Amino acid sequence: MRRIAQSLHTFWLKDYQQVSVVQLGEMPAPQSAACDFIRKRPMVKSLGFFERHLTVWVFLCIVVGIGLGHWIAGPFEYLRQLEIARVNLPIAVLIWLMVLPMLLKIDFGALAGVRKHWRGLGVALFANWAVKPVSIALLAWVFCPSSVCTVVAFRTD
Repeated sequence: MRRIAQSLHTFWLKDYQQVSVVQLGEMPAPQSAACDFIRKRPMVKSLGFFERHLTVWVFLCIVVGIGLGHWIAGPFEYLRQLEIARVNLPIAVLIWLMVLPMLLKIDFGALAGVRKHWRGLGVALFANWAVKPVSIALLAWVFCPSSVCTVVAFRTD
């Protein structure tokens, strides 16, 4: 067993400088630029209280929203009626507020190098514009074949 462990140590450490494994379980410090980078990298901050319990907060918000919709339906009915071209305006505004911070972090200088990654871009476009719509329509047809779901999924207007 000891011999197997030493051969594994030698196999994993073959790219490093001359290393001698004296005892089983000893692991000498690696001597490479990649390992130096990892050692010098700052530790990642652990999740805070809010992030750690995000599922609980989302669940509570859903419950509170449903409760408010039942108890004081008037304002929510008014918000439901605010729509243009069948798009609810309050929801559209909230989605933009959610997406905007990510849009502001785009490095527009890096867009010139997009052509170098044409395969990844092609796969993403194919998945988003060909695979996903067909798979969603198929799921609608499978799980609710004679209901409104299928009509909405195959709608063209």
